[in-house]
Amino acid sequence: MRRLTRASRRRTVVGSALGVVVAVAVAVAALWSTGVLAQVASENTAGVQDLQFGQTLEGGRTYRLPDGSWLIDVPDGMTLRYSFTSESPTGTHHGFTDPETGSLIGIGEHTGEITRLVVGDNATAANARLDRFEASFRRAPGYAPPPRTSEQRTLELNADGIPILPSLEGNSHGYVFEGGRSYVIPAQTPRLLEVPAGISFTFWGTRNSGGGKSYLFESADKAWYFSADRETGRLHMSSFGNPDHPDLRRMAEAVTAAYAGPPASR
Repeated sequence: MRRLTRASRRRTVVGSALGVVVAVAVAVAALWSTGVLAQVASENTAGVQDLQFGQTLEGGRTYRLPDGSWLIDVPDGMTLRYSFTSESPTGTHHGFTDPETGSLIGIGEHTGEITRLVVGDNATAANARLDRFEASFRRAPGYAPPPRTSEQRTLELNADGIPILPSLEGNSHGYVFEGGRSYVIPAQTPRLLEVPAGISFTFWGTRNSGGGKSYLFESADKAWYFSADRETGRLHMSSFGNPDHPDLRRMAEAVTAAYAGPPASR
């Protein structure tokens, strides 16, 4: 069976000191991104099972993710549980638990980026198992990622003439905004966001996260991102890149202050 090659790009995934936390509450021995998986040529997928969230994948069988983006050829003698999904600026990330070690492996449906969360006392053995699972992921034949764009849109204004960030639920692309000015966060109770000068950020609208709704904020240069609960402002996703990045801290503090302050006009 044709397997995927691993790209050379690697990116570390770390938890933020701002209280931005990884959604899965386990003891972490290591958490990192191991690269991007390549696509494969068209082939017959007869006998492939459509995967359901929470399902246990049995060894020696092939499963297809719900959006059709990836196939998983589970190694003989092993099982894998489809245990979580999360949203990021690059799309949905699907996560799986290795029942034997409790370690996690995830894949981005559009990017093919692999993320691992290794737990337990024997990281070497756990990683060896995750290596086999990573080798089992392959792009579904004929899959084409949806188009993405960064084009700007005309914003609505509130009663005070302040632009309102677009709360497009499930939007497939974000919009870039400049710092040094005010925006309205379109929660049920609107919040006034004072963006620090010198920060360019992408706002991705509403995403599903942790069973609720969140707004995603990402730096224009993709150095960091975080999400905030749509109604409470609580930060609850991991950040990518340097958690001590000054712009990450400044932007997260601005969002926190917006939700702690008085409501904005509609």
